[in-house]
Amino acid sequence: MQKEILKCENLHKKIGKKEILKGISLELDEGDILGFIGPNGAGKTTTIKLILGLQSITSGKVFINDYDIERDFEKAIAKVGSIVENPDLYMYMSGYDNLKLIANLYKTVDKKRIDEVVNLVGLENRIHDKVSKYSLGMRQRLGVAQAILHKPTLLILDEPTNGLDPEGIKSMRELLVKLAKEEHMAILISSHNLAELESFCNKVCIIKNGVIIETSDIQDVKKEVSDGYFIFEVNDTKQAKLLLGNDSTIIDESKKMSVLVSNMLELSRLESGALKPNFEVFNVNRLIKNLVRKHTLDAQERELTLEFVENTEYSYIHADTFQMEQILTNLITNALKYTPPKEKIIIEIHEEDDKYRLSVVNTGTHIDDNEINKLFDKFYKIDKSRQRKSNSTGLGLSIVKNLLQLHNFEYSLKNIDEGVEFAIYMPIVSL
Repeated sequence: MQKEILKCENLHKKIGKKEILKGISLELDEGDILGFIGPNGAGKTTTIKLILGLQSITSGKVFINDYDIERDFEKAIAKVGSIVENPDLYMYMSGYDNLKLIANLYKTVDKKRIDEVVNLVGLENRIHDKVSKYSLGMRQRLGVAQAILHKPTLLILDEPTNGLDPEGIKSMRELLVKLAKEEHMAILISSHNLAELESFCNKVCIIKNGVIIETSDIQDVKKEVSDGYFIFEVNDTKQAKLLLGNDSTIIDESKKMSVLVSNMLELSRLESGALKPNFEVFNVNRLIKNLVRKHTLDAQERELTLEFVENTEYSYIHADTFQMEQILTNLITNALKYTPPKEKIIIEIHEEDDKYRLSVVNTGTHIDDNEINKLFDKFYKIDKSRQRKSNSTGLGLSIVKNLLQLHNFEYSLKNIDEGVEFAIYMPIVSL
């Protein structure tokens, strides 16, 4: 049985009134490589800083080699190596002299260990050159060498592939696999791009808005994602489209792989009933205003007007705040993709009997009546002549439908005189 190296239990982090992390839990065993995946701002670096004791923990626990990071900091951190953001290197010194400086901090690191690490990271032919002459990939490998000099059991790397070319990413991948296998390290590596990590990580943990939305073995993720679908990595998308036909979805940039996987995981969890809403009463008007502000610049760049018509000062509903944000974000981004330039996207809320009627209208466009119901199918996309260039995966409205059904909210999608309208009916909550 593999030894447990890292355990995070229900980590919370607040800065002022803002909650950055909301109950982060994860585990890492000896020899594991965990891909810690999430978009920029999701909470990856904050989590890493809590694990390393670089920031205070609001609540929750971190155990490294069974030591509490708060109560036994020195014992917990003694066998940890890390690079947070960028490795600290003296550019005017040689790579070897940089390693000697770090070696002086440890009683157990001698010349033999330095030479061993140099060979391990593949810098033996350049180790005596000045770091200023190193490529970015070589500097990253030297940073890893610094982090593993003292034979840590846990190695933490924060976005180590940022800025690396494909060859640099390949070298880093091979190095980390070697460290996990030969040095028996547990490795946590963060990234916003699952496609870069899925080939060598054996575990994946996906974080979004400070919440862990999925933790799985990578093989389970691949099986879940490929259940009924096949995902191919290609270097010629036009030729791939010819070979695979019209039923295929071609994703041009590898970064879209992580969007696709994340959406498919979420849809799978919704359909299986594994995702439960965290109901609370809140003012949905405030959420809409925030989203309109967030997407206004994008609308302006597309020559569109995005506006919110607020017919009630407060609109309190009983729902999961995070899931309602997902619903509205998907509807707004869909409208941004399909609304012609110079037109409008109008979000409006008003009372209708005992419900709030929330509508998203994109003007100047219509959908064939035969296509309306098909839009909720997985991967279905309407006439491409109406779709702007985007990162669409064809899963947005499927997720919206499942989230609305989870809340028992009625909804409709139809053509109106002005354009296309998506309406949601939500019971009024009286305070």
